[in-house]
Amino acid sequence: MRERLFNMCKAIEDMMKKAEKEGEQKAELRIKQETAKRMILMGRLTYEEVAEYAGLALEEIQEMVKGMAMCV
Repeated sequence: MRERLFNMCKAIEDMMKKAEKEGEQKAELRIKQETAKRMILMGRLTYEEVAEYAGLALEEIQEMVKGMAMCV
């Protein structure tokens, strides 16, 4: 009985750690995207430079630019 309880507690703890890590990754991505958006709006850098400095793939930058163009 104690072992089952221990295993359940361990499983819940593992799920919570995984959810926390995923939340941190999403927040980091959001920060990178916001940084890239500001760089794009400045208009001084190439998309390749924005991708490199923001830590995103060039394809992500290109998709972001398409999305920004739709909002204008």
